[in-house]
Amino acid sequence: MPSRYTSVWCMLLVWLSTTCAGPTPTPLSSPAPAPTSTPLPVPSPASASPIMPNLLVQVQGKVEVWREKGSSFVPVAFGATVQPGDTLRVDAGGVAAVFCGDETLWDDSPRSLAAGGEYGVPCLPGAPPRSAPEIARLRGEGVTRTSEIPYVLSPRSGWLLEERPTLRWHALTGAKVYTVRLVSDDGQQRPAVTVPSSSLAAGEIELPYPVSWPSLEAGGPSYQLVVDGGGRCSDEGGTFGQGFSLLAPAQAGRIRSQVERLGRRLASEPARTLLLAELYLSYGLRCEAAAMLATLPDGGQVGAIQQVLGQTYLDMGLFGEAETAFGRALVGAAGLPEAQAAAHYGLGLAACGRWDDAAARAQWRQAETLYQELSMAAREQEVAGWLADASARCSHR
Repeated sequence: MPSRYTSVWCMLLVWLSTTCAGPTPTPLSSPAPAPTSTPLPVPSPASASPIMPNLLVQVQGKVEVWREKGSSFVPVAFGATVQPGDTLRVDAGGVAAVFCGDETLWDDSPRSLAAGGEYGVPCLPGAPPRSAPEIARLRGEGVTRTSEIPYVLSPRSGWLLEERPTLRWHALTGAKVYTVRLVSDDGQQRPAVTVPSSSLAAGEIELPYPVSWPSLEAGGPSYQLVVDGGGRCSDEGGTFGQGFSLLAPAQAGRIRSQVERLGRRLASEPARTLLLAELYLSYGLRCEAAAMLATLPDGGQVGAIQQVLGQTYLDMGLFGEAETAFGRALVGAAGLPEAQAAAHYGLGLAACGRWDDAAARAQWRQAETLYQELSMAAREQEVAGWLADASARCSHR
């Protein structure tokens, strides 16, 4: 579960909110100088204020970025993340807008960048790139193919807002009956529920939270959904990362007020969905974020939406779903080398989670080449590390 920050961290946030004013967009004649501050960590639900990525929420025409340690301008599209130290160039006739991830700057966002200029990023440092998931632990070592078990899709992995969430799992061919249990430490009795598969839709199965079950309790108890069907059990793939808890009412109320606040700033789709998903992810609300991204109309056509969805599925240990999302992200990344590299990197992680080291290596080699061409040394080294350990991490032996 997400950890709680100390009072020192809370004091730092208060100091930032009262003394740091966000800069306004300023045209530059050359790439921006190196920033003097360091990106702050992503907060837990106990933190006073979330730090989300700084995102391009509007891109029309040609927009490019020169990364702080880059070697040239490269094209970017909707949903690209930016940081102070990067330089954005908007071509004549183009339009761009940046939404600053730090909550102290929400009321002044999105910030428009006029056509025909170069700009420093008009934000405080946003959330740093997400780290790669602990694949070996999320995957578990019990099965070779997760598709052979009725694995849980939701709820799992992190925090929840709703006390009676919808239950979802992967359907098995030939399974006639599913037995659903909720393992908990809240002391409540929830009898197993038996559901005939004939009453459920094919593919991903959804079941309303049983009326006979007491609601989830907030602020402490841990839960795990377990599904049996076709002679197989959802926890055969390992249980690490499948636990979840319900946020305390005060925390949930704060998030709902932030959702309303963000909705007033950006009502258009898909920008609103992407921002709200990032807000949920900053609090560890992966199920809510995944559901929102996956059900966005035409979301499959937006590379940035699929990239974030793929990363979320990876963190939930849903490697097949992650692979599908990253594949869609790659299709939407045509002409965008940085987005292509990120999609290849994600596809490699998903393949590694499925024990397919050959596919993982192929994807990572493409990502490594692209990151090298983009002079993104930190990402190149990160991918190189996965390549070096692919045999140990991705082979089922």
